[in-house]
Amino acid sequence: MALTDSQARAAKPSDRPIKLSDGGGLYLLVQPTGSKLWRQAFRFDGKQLTLAHGAYPDVTLGEARRLRDAAKSALKRGVDPRKAEEGDSLPAESLEAITREFVKVRGKRWTGKHQGMILRRFEMFVFDDLGRKPISTISAPAILEALRKIEGKGSLETAKKTRQTLSAIFRYAIATGRAEYDPAHALKDAMQPAPGTKHRLSLPFDKVGQFLHSLSDVEPVIVAAIRLAMHTALRSNELRNARWSDIDGDLLAIPAERMKARSDHVLPLSPQVKAILATLPRDKDSDLILCSPRTGRALDMMTMLSCMYRHGWKDIATLHGFRALFSTQATESGLWSEDAIELSLAHRLPGSGSRRAYNRAKLLDERTRLMQWWSDRLDKAVADHKRNDLSDLLA
Repeated sequence: MALTDSQARAAKPSDRPIKLSDGGGLYLLVQPTGSKLWRQAFRFDGKQLTLAHGAYPDVTLGEARRLRDAAKSALKRGVDPRKAEEGDSLPAESLEAITREFVKVRGKRWTGKHQGMILRRFEMFVFDDLGRKPISTISAPAILEALRKIEGKGSLETAKKTRQTLSAIFRYAIATGRAEYDPAHALKDAMQPAPGTKHRLSLPFDKVGQFLHSLSDVEPVIVAAIRLAMHTALRSNELRNARWSDIDGDLLAIPAERMKARSDHVLPLSPQVKAILATLPRDKDSDLILCSPRTGRALDMMTMLSCMYRHGWKDIATLHGFRALFSTQATESGLWSEDAIELSLAHRLPGSGSRRAYNRAKLLDERTRLMQWWSDRLDKAVADHKRNDLSDLLA
């Protein structure tokens, strides 16, 4: 059975080293000293060997799995993974070599997590069949055969995204003089259609008061995190990794490298948000606003979701759904401009960079009033719920 992050996190040292297996030779070695080390067992040249992949949690479970798969890919090429770097011994014009080059070039626009996800997907589904072939010799039918294997597993959305990435890689190869056409583009209509997008659940506004009131007995840091997610409409990763040093007076300024859209985001803070922040402890060893008291790292998203689920909101509310709730309520009110709402959600506006920068500055006053309006709406929802509860008791 595959290892889970919660199992890795909860693993306790013993008087002897403990091995927690994840499969494919990868395991977490828990030392008596308490250190947790990623190790991979493999055979090369007839010998049983071990490969080190770093220490947990600095190397996450997902990253350890990516390193494991890269090592297995090297073994298939006849390369000792202890000595190989990703892409070693690959023909320069091969699909795998150009894919890894492409990911490094695009890496300036992608997060490390996204780069790892792309490479893991190709290592699982593409490189074994097509990786060593010169990119200029790869045909549309050969690509379709590889994609059909993904479809055969029922992963239609993964197949679709893999074709899209392959198309981008071929366009990159054309631009750098190593291919003449993009065979992946021709496959768009040959693939099974992916199922329609399943949008995240959005809490109905008439349940907001009940929802927030139901969390009154929750651990203070967790309930503060959930309330901040609702009041700010930030993405969960952006909120959980926000720093005290990001706050400047009445503004939270998150730098581009921590934003999904890769552009700086300035969020006006309502008095209600500042009051929530004032309840949070300051960790002397961390600048994180939402610092887990148990791990010292950013509060885990599943900790927040599990709390919501335990209080009866499973299949009713999600953290990302708070953004949809804010967007819907702000739009339907008719009080705010579309650009102000989009900027509050950290969405990119169309047009040049100078136009976007101008609009960010121009609309800050409106966005300040918008975020105050939203916090007031949430407070009123809670007050109305309490008043209705009291009326029911007195009836």
